[in-house]
Amino acid sequence: MRLRGDHISLDLTSILFAVLVTLPCINYYIGEIYWAFDLLNPYAEYIYAVVYVAGVIAIVKNFTSFKAVSIVVLLLLLGYSVFVTPRAVPEYTGPDFLRSPLAQFLFIFFPVFLLASDKKFDYEGALNLLSYCAAVPLVLMLVAFVFQTMIVRTGLHEYMTFAYMALPMILVLMYYSWTSKTRVIGKVLSVLASLTVLFGGCRGALLTLIAFIALSILLFSKNRLRRIVAIIIGMFIVLNLSSILNFLGGQLNTIGVESRIFAYIETGEMGESDTRMEVYKKALSIISVYGHGIYSDRYLLEGVEDASYCHNWVLEFFVDYGWPVGGLLVLLVIYKIASIIKETSAESSQSQKFMLYLAISMLGVKFMLSNSYLNSFEIALIFGWLIFLTRIKGKWKPLVTPVS
Repeated sequence: MRLRGDHISLDLTSILFAVLVTLPCINYYIGEIYWAFDLLNPYAEYIYAVVYVAGVIAIVKNFTSFKAVSIVVLLLLLGYSVFVTPRAVPEYTGPDFLRSPLAQFLFIFFPVFLLASDKKFDYEGALNLLSYCAAVPLVLMLVAFVFQTMIVRTGLHEYMTFAYMALPMILVLMYYSWTSKTRVIGKVLSVLASLTVLFGGCRGALLTLIAFIALSILLFSKNRLRRIVAIIIGMFIVLNLSSILNFLGGQLNTIGVESRIFAYIETGEMGESDTRMEVYKKALSIISVYGHGIYSDRYLLEGVEDASYCHNWVLEFFVDYGWPVGGLLVLLVIYKIASIIKETSAESSQSQKFMLYLAISMLGVKFMLSNSYLNSFEIALIFGWLIFLTRIKGKWKPLVTPVS
């Protein structure tokens, strides 16, 4: 079933996609609301049960030879990882398997990849549906932010996770709301959620958000005047950034809210991170020819401050797959994105442009600075999309809107 107008797809595949992407985010912010009052989230197990069931359905639904090959490749990678780095196994399988990183990968991220790489996946309808569903976790995020920073005043529980969990929801709601002539509530909600990223203090999330907004305005826009105005405003903000942020920081302090972002600006340490550089140095030192297997950095980086993984998807590829295979995979991803940029224009569909902006900002900023490609649905979606485009090449062009 598809609803015309915004072309919202309500078929089972799109619904499964929305469930896998939004419910973990909803669960997290419900937990953050309860945390503000020193309580545990009583709904977590029920929510994850629904998510895992959706993941299993996504795997077995319309089972194809491509899904079979994907599962075999995954099993081979896991088997190789257990063989070459057995000491890392407890880091991603336990102590409670259903709460472990591997379980989340198998039942959430891997199913998202399978859905996104399917030749029949309706990106236009699924992303439109997601843009409406994204409002729910963002409302919960705002409630949790107000409780933690303004009412209970404990400060944000986990400032990085708090921002990163909402970031993809912000991007999809912002893009589809601001490219619509209506959806006023979506516009307001996306702006408010973006402000929590700024005030929350996560530099990587803020830079990713800025990169996405800049790409959305400057690339493939039909409105040349809008691009010129955006460039002028952007230059003004850059030239006066310190004064603007100092003013905002002062206003926040008057209501009792402190942000690490403004503290970094004040001390001139916005771009510095000694602990992250230590992680990168250690990751570089353990790169080998054949690789240590997926999740190996969870054990090999043990003992490095602030590290449980590489915090850089390129380094993680090198550590996991070795420099020859890892290097080849990285080059293939870059080459594919570059070719998509050449094929994309102002007439391309909303989903084509959104996915391109998402891929560049996530791979170029967020996953170059933090997180793991095995720990989030964004990478699963992006890699699935790249394979989707490769599989339909020359057969079907669902992401391009004909010029009228």
